[in-house]
Amino acid sequence: MLKLHKNNQFGYSVNIIPKEESNYLLDHCKPVLYTSSGDFPTYDEEMYQTMTQDHHRNRLYKNEIKHQVKNKIVVDIGTGAHANWALYAAQCGAARVYAIELIEDAYLQAKTEIGNSRYADRIILLKGLSTEVDLPEKADICISEILGCPASSEAVIAVLKDAQKRFLKSDARFIIDRCVTQIAVCSLGEDFKNNLGICETDLKYLDRAFNFIGKPFDIRVVIGNFPSSWIVSSSVEMENINFNEDLSKSNSISNSILINQDAKIDGFVCWIQLFGSVKHGQALDTLKIPTNWLPVFIPVFYPGLDVKKGDVIKYNIDIFLKSGEINPDYYFYGDVSRKGRLITEFEFMSAYVSEQFRENEFYKTLFPE
Repeated sequence: MLKLHKNNQFGYSVNIIPKEESNYLLDHCKPVLYTSSGDFPTYDEEMYQTMTQDHHRNRLYKNEIKHQVKNKIVVDIGTGAHANWALYAAQCGAARVYAIELIEDAYLQAKTEIGNSRYADRIILLKGLSTEVDLPEKADICISEILGCPASSEAVIAVLKDAQKRFLKSDARFIIDRCVTQIAVCSLGEDFKNNLGICETDLKYLDRAFNFIGKPFDIRVVIGNFPSSWIVSSSVEMENINFNEDLSKSNSISNSILINQDAKIDGFVCWIQLFGSVKHGQALDTLKIPTNWLPVFIPVFYPGLDVKKGDVIKYNIDIFLKSGEINPDYYFYGDVSRKGRLITEFEFMSAYVSEQFRENEFYKTLFPE
C-alpha cells in the first residue's frame, strides 16, 4: 500500500508505492506511475543499463545504423554512459564517429568504454551540450535518441536543427527517420486512482529533477504497462516529426477526438511511434510494445468527467518555448460536446518546468500536504 515520503529540503510530501509492491505490479504487468524525470539530467547507471537492455528500441536503431554508416562520418548526440551507438557505428564500418555527452559521470564512463574497445582510434568523445561544441568536419549521419513523450519534449527539434546547421553535410541523414506522437482520451482504473503514487525506485529521480531546477513543481508523469483498455476514444496524431524532410513544426495543433464508450475520463494519454528509413525496417509503437519510452498522462479532466459514447472532444495544443529554454511547454485547451451541445470547456498547461506546484486535483493527490 501507499507510503508517504517527506522531503525536508523542499518541504513537500509525495505518495510512493513501496519497492516490493511496485515489483509485484511490474512482474504482473500492472500499471505503475513514474515521473518524467528523463526530461532532466538525472541519468545514472541504472537508467543507462535499462536502456541498453531495451531490445525493441535497440533493434530499430541497430537496423538503421548497420545499413547506413559504412565509410561515413557519424555524429552521435547524447551518446550516454555506454556509448552504445557510437561503438556500434564504428563496428559497422563508420569512418569516424564524434560522440557527444553532457553529463560528467556518463562522459567519464563512455571514455572508459571507448578506450577499452577496438574502435578507440575512430571514436572522438566530446563533452558538453551539442549546441555548444564544434566538430572539425561535417558529418554524413546524425544519431540521436533525445526523444521524449510528446516526441519534442526533450528538445529534439532545437538540438537537431542546430546539428543540421553546424554539424551536417547538405545531404546528411538522421537516424531515426520519423517520430509520431499519438494522443487519445483515457479513463484510469479505479485501483490505480485509489492508490495514486510513484514507484519507490523512481523517487531518487524525482528528487534529482527538483534539485536540478531548485524547487518542486508539477512534473509530467508517465505510466508503465499502460492498459489499452483505459483508452476510451479514437486516437489521432498530435505531432509528426520527419527528421529527414523538414524539422520545422507547427506551434499550434487542433483536432477532434471521438469518445467510443461511456466512461469517466481523466485526461489524455500520449505515446510515440518510431519509424526507420531502411526498407523493411520495423516501426515501433510504444503503446503496443514495451520500451523505455512510456506513455505520458496529461490529467486534464482529473478526478473525472462523465462522457458518453459519441461525445466529441475538440482540442487545441499550443507548443511554445519560454525565454532561454529549448524544451517546449504544451498548453491544452478546448471543449467537450454531446450532439452539438457544449458540455464543458477545459484548459491545462503541461510545462517543462511548471510555475505551479499542486495546481490541480491530480497533483494535490500525488503530493499531499
